[in-house]
Formats: sequence, C-alpha cells, structure tokens
Amino acid sequence: MTSYERKPGNKYNGIKEPPYNAVSYTWGRFEDRREAPIRIKGVTWKIPGIAKHHFTVNEFHQVLKTVAGSCHFVWVDVACIDQENDAVKMDEINHQAAIYQRAKEVYAWLTPWTTTEMHKAFHILEGFAIQFAEAKLPDGNPRLLPFSSSVAIDLNAVHATLRAMKQHGWFTSLWTLQEAFLSRPFFLSKTAEACHYQACYQGQFFGGKFPVGVSFIAGHCRSIWETLRSDNSPQAVSICQDITDSGLLGMNFFKEPYLLYPAALRRYVSLPQDAVYAIMHVFGIRLPSVDDATQLLLRLAIYINQRDPVSYQIFLHEKWVNPLDAWRMSTKTHLPYQFFRSAITKSFCTIESYRGFRPEFAGRSTTLEDIWRYWTGVQQDRRNSRKIPYQPTVFLDASIASNCMSLELCDDPPAPEDPDIGRLDDTYTEKMRLQDLASVFPHPMESYRVLLLGSKEFASYKQQSPVKQPGSRSPGAGLDFARG
Repeated sequence: MTSYERKPGNKYNGIKEPPYNAVSYTWGRFEDRREAPIRIKGVTWKIPGIAKHHFTVNEFHQVLKTVAGSCHFVWVDVACIDQENDAVKMDEINHQAAIYQRAKEVYAWLTPWTTTEMHKAFHILEGFAIQFAEAKLPDGNPRLLPFSSSVAIDLNAVHATLRAMKQHGWFTSLWTLQEAFLSRPFFLSKTAEACHYQACYQGQFFGGKFPVGVSFIAGHCRSIWETLRSDNSPQAVSICQDITDSGLLGMNFFKEPYLLYPAALRRYVSLPQDAVYAIMHVFGIRLPSVDDATQLLLRLAIYINQRDPVSYQIFLHEKWVNPLDAWRMSTKTHLPYQFFRSAITKSFCTIESYRGFRPEFAGRSTTLEDIWRYWTGVQQDRRNSRKIPYQPTVFLDASIASNCMSLELCDDPPAPEDPDIGRLDDTYTEKMRLQDLASVFPHPMESYRVLLLGSKEFASYKQQSPVKQPGSRSPGAGLDFARG
C-alpha cells in the first residue's frame, strides 16, 4: 500500500484527478503506542498504533481493500494528512467537505461492531419502524435481506440498540458527524462486511441488492421518532432524545444542517473548538485556526446568521444565558420539534457583523402588542368563517426564574372542533389563553420589539378546514418566524 502526494495539475502517481473512494472511521480515542501501526509506503510522518480491541492492522488492511473496490485509490486520513504538522492538518481539514463529496463511494467503518451485531441493530430499527411506524406504507418499500438469527422487535430492543449506538465510537465522533452528513456513507462491520437490502418490490424492478447506509437507517429512525414523540413514557422520551442527539434526523432524504449543531454539542470532543471545526463545512464555511472555542462559536454564529437567519434562530436556550448572548446558540440549545421538517425558507431581513462581532439586524419589526392584536383578529375571523381557530405558539428561552417553554395560545372559549394537540417530543409545552399572554412578560407587551426574520413553508396535505372541497388539495403550511 502506497500513499501518493498530490502533484501540480492535481495528479497522483501520474494520473490526473483519479476516481477514488473514501472511508469514515474513528481512531483518535483508541491510540496505543504499544501497538504496531499500519505500514504505508510514501508516508513521511508517524502513523499511530491503535488498540487491538478497536481494530487490528490486518483488519485495517482488509477494510481499505474492501473500500477500494474497483477504484485504485482510497482516501484515508492517516495516510493522506500529516499527523505531526498542525498547520498542514488544519489546511487539510478545510478540504474535508470537498474530499467526501467528490468521492465515488464512501464507507463508514463501524468497528468494533461485528457483522452480527450490525445486522441485529439494523433489523431491530427496521422491524420496529415497519411494525409500528410505517405499517400504512406500501409493501414495495426497500427491505433488509433476511437475518439468520431471530431478534425481538419491541420498545426495549429499540431502546437498547440506540443506547449501544450512543456508546459507539463512530456514532459519537464529531468528525464522523460531518462526514456522514456530507457523503451518506455505506456501513461496514469490523471485518469489512456490509448489511444489504433489496430495492423496491423485492428488487423486481431495480434488481440486485444494495449496502445499507446512513440514509436507510436515518429514515427508519425518523419514522420511530415520529411515532414515539407523542408518548410520555420515560422509555419513549429517552428513545426520541437519543435519535435527536445522534444527528440522524438531519440526514434523512432532505438534509437539514441546522439539526447537526445540537447533536455536535453532545458528541465527544478532545478540544472544545473541535465542535465548530467538525461541522463548519456543512454550512460552506471555512474558519481560521483559533484556540479560543468561544471566539470560534461567535464567528460561526455570525456567518450562519448572514447566510440563513431564519433557520439559525429557530432554537431555545434550555438554561439561562446572558441576554447579550441570547441571539446565538449555546451548549444548552434545543430545537423545537415543529422545525424538524424540511421546508422552503425565505428571509425578510439581513444580519451582519458589527463591531466586535456583534450582530446588526436590518429589516422590519413591530411590537408584541401589535402581534397579539393581529392574532386575536385572525382567530375571530376564522371562527366567523367556521374554520378551526388559528393557534399561534410562542417559544420562550429559559430565564433565571423559569425553564424554557412553548406556549400554545388557545382561543377562549375553545371551538368545538378545535383539536387537542398533546405533547410532541417536548416536556415544556403549555396551553394558555391568548388573552393571558401579557401575564407571562414582566413588562408591558408594547415595550417589546419583535424582529421579522422570515418564513418557513412546509409541505402539508392536512385539511385546512373541516370541510374539504372535492378535488381540492391543501396548500403548503406556512410559518412566519420572528424573534424578540
């Protein structure tokens, strides 16, 4: 095995821009100087040895051979990045997005999971999703190939599987979070074996079998999350939280990068600033090498706000933060479930960097009093037209005196057809009369300025009124988003 340095003209061993595959795996936490490292010709730096319980040199050779497949080139970090030169390493980190996105195929090496352990975990997630979450979907959906051993398919099994994933190196690494989002890799066990599924209708129309990857598992986890998020039992709440923390909700058919940030803050870090460097490329950002993690988070917040203020501002602070810092995410940040769906975002403002990296807003604003009066009028108009009254929601960050909360503002008295919306993946939603909103705030509502950031439009097929016209189809659900 030989490592080839990039030459002028983007040539490797005389070949211009050769096709290559890539591998996503973990090793940093498992370095062991007592173990012999893999030998690769052409490498001028010291490759670290890895604890055998994580993987052996022979297993490393085998997985690289499997990943290469029909390609003659494989990108693997220890052979392509100087592990002893921090400046070179930082420069290469800035190329990670392009490396994984341009790869012909990317594989995630789930060492130390055996093939049996991997098969069992995936069958439990698929089995529960099919049995409880996707029972009404067509039978022609892709399905895993049969597993030789029988597995229990119940809530306990799902909980245990997600707990095991939460302890797994690949599912807890910051760097693999970014790599998974950028490339949607296929999974390989410790012995470089894949778990396969058949395409739609048992492969009758598309033929063959395909290796299971991030998208396949993320889809089932999303289905499980959707099913259990209204269940108040401790086990269901824990499962939903594990799925949210994993970042898999952002890796379904539609990629949602803003769901990765809270997941990144809960993953293993050797240095605090790694939480920023490990996900910055999913936002198309390059940041300089800075040792101050607080400064990096500030820079990231400014850049993302400039790009998409609506999506970035959809969060709640679970713990009190200084009011001057409340505009940006913290290590105790939560995204309400209402915004977990893919949407078309429209910005109605700009947020730019001001002196000392402070944000400066340019756009429209109004008072909270004006919004309250508008909501009251809308509710009355809908009631007069025999439609379900509009039910706005106000999200409030945690303060010194209270936890974060979501206030569902109900009409009073409620309309007979007004649906009862239960807990949906949170424990902080409260129902409140729209007329009582002022009681939540310490100051008069006219003293609060509300900034209009933009809107998110969700694809929706739910009826907008109790009476549906023949042949009609409900429009997309829209949401205007503002922040105080």
